Amino acid sequence: MALTGIGFLFGLSVFMPSFLFGDWQAVDLVNGSLEYPTRLIFDGIVNRTALRIFYAALVVGALLLSSDIRIKAFGGMIAGSLIVIYAFYAYAIISVWCFFAAVLSAYLILVIRQNERRLPTRDGPNRVNLHR
Repeated sequence: MALTGIGFLFGLSVFMPSFLFGDWQAVDLVNGSLEYPTRLIFDGIVNRTALRIFYAALVVGALLLSSDIRIKAFGGMIAGSLIVIYAFYAYAIISVWCFFAAVLSAYLILVIRQNERRLPTRDGPNRVNLHR
């Protein structure tokens, strides 16, 4: 819950200025990828790399703290994709990470489908409905 609250507040601090001040928002095309050189309320106070690491730690940390090994694995995949992205696409980390996250979300579909098959039906806690 703490990571959720911190992530929510951090997200507000990053995205609200873009909604309030349209000229703070920017999108450029760099080497075939989108770059978002937007202004942040933290500019001049906190290094952008530090902000990216903090954001990544919030996202990955929450996944790695899960009690479900499959969600922890997803956190590992996200962390691994971040390392690859930072090594090869640091100039467009936001858009490329969004792409990787969307692709990796297919794994979550598999996890959700597995959980649906394990849920008890109205017929009793030991019966499993495989016809959904």
